[in-house]
Amino acid sequence: MYKYCIVPKCTNTSIKTPEKLFFNVPKDPKLRKKWYSIAKRDDKTTPSAQATRHCCEDHFDLEEDMENYVKFKLVGGKLKLKKGVLPHKFECQKPQKKKIDRPGFKKRQDIEYFERILSRNIGHEDLLLHSIEVVECENQDSNNIQNSDPLNIPEEIDVLSKNNVRSQKTQAVQVNMKPKMKTKSNNTPMKWKQPIVKKKVIPKNLDPNVSFTISNSNSSENIRSFGVNASDNESNDLEITKTMNKNFFNEHMQKGALMAISRDPKLLIGIPAHSYFCIKHLQNFTEISSIEILVTLRKIRWHDPNSMLAIHFGLSESSVTKYFNKTLPKIALCLNRLIIWPSADDVRENLPIAFRKRYSKAISIIDCFEIQIEKPSNASHQAATWSQYKSCNTIKYLISITPDGLINFISEGYGGRTPDSTIFEDSGFLDKLAQGSIVLADRGFKNISHLLEQRGCTLLRPPSVSSNSKLTAEEVLQTKRIAAIRVHVERSIGKLRDFKMIGPHACVDISYIHFLDNIVTIACGLVNLQNCLFSNQV
Repeated sequence: MYKYCIVPKCTNTSIKTPEKLFFNVPKDPKLRKKWYSIAKRDDKTTPSAQATRHCCEDHFDLEEDMENYVKFKLVGGKLKLKKGVLPHKFECQKPQKKKIDRPGFKKRQDIEYFERILSRNIGHEDLLLHSIEVVECENQDSNNIQNSDPLNIPEEIDVLSKNNVRSQKTQAVQVNMKPKMKTKSNNTPMKWKQPIVKKKVIPKNLDPNVSFTISNSNSSENIRSFGVNASDNESNDLEITKTMNKNFFNEHMQKGALMAISRDPKLLIGIPAHSYFCIKHLQNFTEISSIEILVTLRKIRWHDPNSMLAIHFGLSESSVTKYFNKTLPKIALCLNRLIIWPSADDVRENLPIAFRKRYSKAISIIDCFEIQIEKPSNASHQAATWSQYKSCNTIKYLISITPDGLINFISEGYGGRTPDSTIFEDSGFLDKLAQGSIVLADRGFKNISHLLEQRGCTLLRPPSVSSNSKLTAEEVLQTKRIAAIRVHVERSIGKLRDFKMIGPHACVDISYIHFLDNIVTIACGLVNLQNCLFSNQV
């Protein structure tokens, strides 16, 4: 009987973890409700009371919670929990995340905090005098009102020391949140002459960077309070700082990525150090920036998610996607020139020693390789790309190399169901062959001999194996010889597999399938830039 644990986020089942014990959830409605509640199970997903449900051993302490633990371990039997025992271990359920800070709410709290400070009693002894400025305002229609001592203002200080909201004098307290700035306030009508005393003071119990201005005026009847000037400038400054920090981070990440690539280009983008100058030629040919080229090559080399590439190169994720889509066809068009079909004389001049005795006329070694793709949603596409050999949906390519390992032909992509012989005939490979050429292939290329004979060429492949007959000694020896030299095409395919985007199990996303031909072309061109398969040729 299939069992699964009722605790949310617990993945234990009788199939996945058959070694674990599963306890029956009581069918009593009240007990069952307690079990579901303590397991934090949603009431909407609660099964009926008659349904048999289970809870795994991970949520109990077996030695303490089981009534027959020792007996069960020795001779087995029915699982019995002690009366009143409930699940109490929930390590599979992650703790709740902390609440996210809300900058707007915090800002309002700060404003309320300063308003509470300003509403407190501020006595004369709590003030530190920093500067005094007397401004004379004259009017012919009024009597002169002067005070010889600017600090002798008992009425005004008395107003500040009380919490009254009405007075015959005007006191204004203004707070400027910007440090090192002075604020002057003068709300006195100009109908008569009076001295206006401005005292810039700072309460002892406040931050010295917060400045106040107290104005004395006999003309006003009400106390006017200027609220805390926690202006939006601070939030703007914060946003500017964040932007600057982000730009600084992106700039340094990009510099680090470029430096790392220049130090080991073969590891990071598949170009050997001695051929790194090709990046400049790609720039000139494609008329795109080096950063766009490097992002695309890095994507092909390691199949990194766009989000990771964005961090590495200090870009946005949308920019990475845009760069890849824009530059890929242009780079493929340029690197396709590195996949050349050399003349027969050039091939013979660079023929490895292993070929010279028996296979001196060999021009090409061919094989097919497949790249796994995501399962298409369309049924006909599923059938066309299904590979019986790989047991998955694939795209298949025909590849040809010269005897010394140079990739001289790569076909377009075909569905994994397409036979090798069909690709051989349809890909245009036959048009490349000169009369008298020898082509080496494996047993998968059946029924293509007549195609080569029509062009005066020869197919060399291991003898076919029949279930009714055995190979002769000569055929076995020939099979070994052909396999020994055919292995070099497998080595070239292995170099292509170093580009993770076309690896054997890359499982290419459906959205990238129409890019595969360009990706394979770029990989083949970069492999041709790398060192030869054979070294120290004589």
